[in-house]
Amino acid sequence: MYSSHMSENSKKSERVSQLINMKLILLDFEGVLFRGNQAVPNAGRFLTAISSNSGTKIKIVTNSTRFSSKEISDLIFTNFDVRIDEADIVNGKRMMENRIKKDGIKKVYLIGDEKLVKELRSDRINVLTLEDHKDDKIEEIPLDEDVDA
Repeated sequence: MYSSHMSENSKKSERVSQLINMKLILLDFEGVLFRGNQAVPNAGRFLTAISSNSGTKIKIVTNSTRFSSKEISDLIFTNFDVRIDEADIVNGKRMMENRIKKDGIKKVYLIGDEKLVKELRSDRINVLTLEDHKDDKIEEIPLDEDVDA
């Protein structure tokens, strides 16, 4: 029996075609491309389809500081075989850095992941941490690795 309604596959194909014609597509890293350390099913097919159009710019966004821009770029390439330049990844660290520089702040005290400390310092931000007070009597609580936030 013939149906006048588009099949579900035709609808999906049409939506992907519309996205391919966009100039800029923003994709949230956490939840859209990955959940925790696992790639979202079919995210690779979607990313490959939209990245095949040289006129479409893809930017990856996340408010997480768990992964550096390089780590996100490497994860995307390893899992999806699609190259996303680090400059096209906007993460929590980059947002913090931009705000610190915009506000003219010269020194920050950061309680957090050592990787984040190293990244901010590599961007010439003067970062103080608990380590700078190791002789003081300050209780340090380690980060919980099971918290995925």
